[in-house]
Amino acid sequence: MITVPITKRQITFASLANLVYMALNSLLFLFVTPLVLIVLGEDLYGLWTILLAFLNFSGLASLGVGQAMVKYVAQYRFDPGGEGLSAAVTFGYLFAAACGGLAVVVLGLARSWAAGLFASTQTPTAVIADSIGVVAIGLLPLLLYQVSQGILLGLMENQLAGGMELLQNVLLWGGGLLIGWKSGSLYALAVWILVSTTLLFLVTSLLAWGKTRRFQLRLHLSTAQLGEMIQFSLLSWTSSLGIVMFQSMDRVIVGALIGPAAAGVYGIANSIALRLSMLAGQFTQVLTPVASSLNAGGYEHEVKDLFRKVSRFVSALLVAVGSILVFWMDWILRIWISPEFSAQYTYLFRVLVIAYTLFSMSRSSHQVLTGLGRVRPPALNFFLCGALMLAGVYVLTRAYGLNGAAYANFVLVGLLAMHVYLLGYFRLKFITVFEDLGVAILLLAPVIVFGFGNLEANLAGRVLVNGLVLAILAWWAGRQSFYRKLFYALRPDGVGRP
Repeated sequence: MITVPITKRQITFASLANLVYMALNSLLFLFVTPLVLIVLGEDLYGLWTILLAFLNFSGLASLGVGQAMVKYVAQYRFDPGGEGLSAAVTFGYLFAAACGGLAVVVLGLARSWAAGLFASTQTPTAVIADSIGVVAIGLLPLLLYQVSQGILLGLMENQLAGGMELLQNVLLWGGGLLIGWKSGSLYALAVWILVSTTLLFLVTSLLAWGKTRRFQLRLHLSTAQLGEMIQFSLLSWTSSLGIVMFQSMDRVIVGALIGPAAAGVYGIANSIALRLSMLAGQFTQVLTPVASSLNAGGYEHEVKDLFRKVSRFVSALLVAVGSILVFWMDWILRIWISPEFSAQYTYLFRVLVIAYTLFSMSRSSHQVLTGLGRVRPPALNFFLCGALMLAGVYVLTRAYGLNGAAYANFVLVGLLAMHVYLLGYFRLKFITVFEDLGVAILLLAPVIVFGFGNLEANLAGRVLVNGLVLAILAWWAGRQSFYRKLFYALRPDGVGRP
């Protein structure tokens, strides 16, 4: 049995580091988005959003290698000698380079066809095609960056991984704002995407190498290790395919059906709702390396206990934040962007917030299953839900416009099937689904009824209902001892220590 020196302090500090960087990224997004929208204009902003969506296809092109790095670096980090760690890292960089080269060729060849999907009154199709071609080249350093990022996360160096994500957003959006102000050129924006992703890869790789010099790149890998890592990567890739479907491809479909300006609005709304999934991720991301390390040491009971505690905490947190966004979205948009924007799009934002609140509760089960090496169930779940969601976006957008695209996101609530599967894996009764998530989900009912009701002019009613929901969540959280356990986790006594 391998000794696994992971403490509650490490787990908590990793989660807190995630939370801090999530807050910084969100503040950056809130500050920069209206400025970029004003500087670029709706049409160019929509095309910029579409270019970033193509960049996000790196999750599809990577074939799951980033997630594989998190799992196997965590699994081999305590191995004496570092042979397994060296094999995992070498596989990651070689596999990412091969996938990146292929992605550059495929997207580069398809750039003219892709550009023809987006009719723009300000930017010629040829310029859009050339811009997509430049972004395609940026996929190679971005895929290699994901390997280095995976190494940091596998080592639970979440403060460094979060810093690199913040750097990525500062470079992309800061450069986009400056270029839009100076030239307003889509091609210049695409070149900056390439430059920023290359810088990001170099900095992150230096940090990853500096944090653990126990690994050495080696060209000879055992057949067994290679086969195991490839299988894990491909199954993780199926999950990534589903994620790319609902985080990037939906924007491309909206842009193709009703124009780049609409894609830009949908992108902003999706980015706000995505903060809920990101918020859940700040507390669940550590579950993959922790579950992998503890499982390697034979401490399955600790994994089960941690999974249930985190699931309950995250579900309560999601409904608390989601209720605030639903009740006050009109005010938020009025102050953040403009009264006209708020009047036109508040309903769209609220629908997406409810959908993301629900399916983001699946984050803890996904991370634990990945850490345990059980990647087939989430892979199938993500792929099926992502495919059905895209079909829904296409059909409902044609029928109901932007609101139809938002409705299609409710298909992703099916991702909660992972929670049910994991309870079966741990041999727990089905009733535990309601114990872990039920109270939080039930409290969404008054949020939906009153949040979409006639509360626009009733400030006292809005405060009362939202306050009541938050009070019930706080009471339930207190009964489950969430806060006591969270602060207790700052103590240095070990989790799963033999």
